[in-house]
Amino acid sequence: MVLTEAIASTVIVKSNLNDMQNTILVIFVVAFPCLVLVVFYILVTRHHEKLYSPSDYKDEKNFVNTYNNATQKSEVRRIECDYGTFEEKTSKDIVLIKKSLADIIKFQKKIFPNVEKDVLSDEDKENLTESMDEYLTEIEDIMTLKVDVTPMYKSDKFVEELIRQGYSASVYRFEREEKKVIRNAENEAIWLGSEVPIKMVVDVLKTAKKYYPHLKYIYLHDGSDEAPVYVKYQIYIGGSSNTAKEYGLKTLNKEDFEQLFRVQTRDELHNFVKKFDPRFN
Repeated sequence: MVLTEAIASTVIVKSNLNDMQNTILVIFVVAFPCLVLVVFYILVTRHHEKLYSPSDYKDEKNFVNTYNNATQKSEVRRIECDYGTFEEKTSKDIVLIKKSLADIIKFQKKIFPNVEKDVLSDEDKENLTESMDEYLTEIEDIMTLKVDVTPMYKSDKFVEELIRQGYSASVYRFEREEKKVIRNAENEAIWLGSEVPIKMVVDVLKTAKKYYPHLKYIYLHDGSDEAPVYVKYQIYIGGSSNTAKEYGLKTLNKEDFEQLFRVQTRDELHNFVKKFDPRFN
């Protein structure tokens, strides 16, 4: 472009052209850079994929996908879908964080019920830091999703299978364990935490019924009772049958469990379980 402009300018200065010819050359000298700029703008904004060769891509399949509108649209839909899932998970995490902060504030009030001085001593700060670390660790443990299993027959194998599925599971050990293996008939209940995700509930209960088909009671810990907070994030397999009967829980048969395994949302699961609990009827 510079060379073209130089030649045109030289012709205007050195040659003996008439006024009309010189006017045309001057217009060309002025208009040509503008035309090049417009063409370059259109190329960059609307045909940017044509600026690269296949060798410029790490994977030459990406060069082909650049020209495939269907591929690009499907990627946009996937990103929008992932963002929706991320946004939903983030909102749940925010609620959880707010609850944790509220617990921290309560904890601070317990430590310093009457603070009359603005500046803490170094020893107070150190003690406060240690207490907060312990408390935050306790909060983290409380909100950990896990499965506990009564030491029944094949409980170790059951736990191993849950761990292979990616869940945190362990056999519950009583402080004063009189019997090594507890009879299945004495433990026919499932204690279900209200904060456990629906997929985890279905996976764990399906596996539990495979090992322990005698299970027939489900009790939902939703915060309405006086149980510790951590039970809302756990599933306990092999709860006491006597306790379930004291609660007045109705039994679930094979068809009931099959219907439970088909639920799609946590609310739907909770509403189904509540039908067998006199607290909600």
